[in-house]
Amino acid sequence: MKRGEKMITNKINKYKIHIGNHPNNPKFGKFSIDKYDAILNLSDYPQYWPKKKSTEMNWYPVVEWESWGYGPLYWTVNALDRLIKDKKKIYVHCWAGKHRSPMVVYLYL
Repeated sequence: MKRGEKMITNKINKYKIHIGNHPNNPKFGKFSIDKYDAILNLSDYPQYWPKKKSTEMNWYPVVEWESWGYGPLYWTVNALDRLIKDKKKIYVHCWAGKHRSPMVVYLYL
């Protein structure tokens, strides 16, 4: 992928979940997250705020190169369950969108 290209997000339409990279990752270029009702941020990078004030932000930092304890995984799966029951359109991401975020959605499914 070339610098500045947008990463294609993976979609799970049944649950209105999109999985992808951190919106501020310079490798993929910035993109708008304002179309989502809820954000589940699994990256260990600082939090950010969408322009849309009604977007629910959830930050459960999972450090990529350390042991993933049960705690962050438990809370992220619970947050996903609650957001899906509330019929929210959800964007789940880590930094690159390749390991942590797909793994958490897989745990939920």
